[in-house]
Amino acid sequence: MTPPLIRPLWALCTASCLAACSTAPPPAADKSIPAYLLAATGCAIVAGGDIGSRFSDKQVTALWSKINAAVTTELHQRLVHQKYKALALLVPVERTRQAEDLVFEQAALRRCNRVLQVSHVVAEDTSGKYFRFDVALFRAQPKQDAAATDAGITVVAIGEFQRSYRYARTQESFDNFYTGTFADQVLADLTAAGALVPLR
Repeated sequence: MTPPLIRPLWALCTASCLAACSTAPPPAADKSIPAYLLAATGCAIVAGGDIGSRFSDKQVTALWSKINAAVTTELHQRLVHQKYKALALLVPVERTRQAEDLVFEQAALRRCNRVLQVSHVVAEDTSGKYFRFDVALFRAQPKQDAAATDAGITVVAIGEFQRSYRYARTQESFDNFYTGTFADQVLADLTAAGALVPLR
């Protein structure tokens, strides 16, 4: 097993990773920061799938990717049902090393200024074997004093919500873990924290 991905996907983004995607380059005279990056509200890319722990056994990696995808899908469906502006992105196993690029591309394409990331960690510590889901909401914000240039705009990720959900890695835990119930809990926590208000 390789070390889990703990850092957020949006640690720091430069150049055109959040510039609007198009088949032709933008006019040279347009040096303004895209309005959606300055807006207080907007949409979120709900990213999950193969974002998390990696294993030497490809089947185990695929299994946890599938579980993460199920959790992410359930959460996205609930967000949409409650009229939040959210778009799902499930990173496939074969694209895991391009996860950041995929998220950035979709954020730019959809002009979303936030990412709601679901990542999984499967490990063991002094308390025993466990699996954990880390849920974090990040807002893309132009770096202070940033100005648009030919190279693009530098943006930073501002954390707006972060919570970890840990479970003992036992058969009993697996038998009693339901993706829909878990998604309900995450949605309730996001709502209680007021983190979803900007997605209306």
